[in-house]
Amino acid sequence: MNRGSPLAALAPAVAISSGCALGQVPLEASPADASEADARNAIHIVMEGVGSENGDRVARMPGFAAQFTDRQVAALVDYLRARFTGRAARANVAQQVATVRQSLEEEP
Repeated sequence: MNRGSPLAALAPAVAISSGCALGQVPLEASPADASEADARNAIHIVMEGVGSENGDRVARMPGFAAQFTDRQVAALVDYLRARFTGRAARANVAQQVATVRQSLEEEP
């Protein structure tokens, strides 16, 4: 991992939240999520995590909404797009992160 990447900067929060090192946490945002013109799906994955497919309570990837600031989530989503796709950066990721966080806070 590039030590200057957002992933390296966020590694301590990932380790604390998940109980394992960053390399052991499966980042479930797929290249398809990073390629989409709209960043909301990738943002939801980073913030809410991904549950197991068989209904177990154990998540396949924990969510990081509580550990990451909006700026960190946006940086990570931008990094994943730049690192894993050949597509241009999205213009409104920070605004989308704020909107997603607000919607999560309003959920019962």
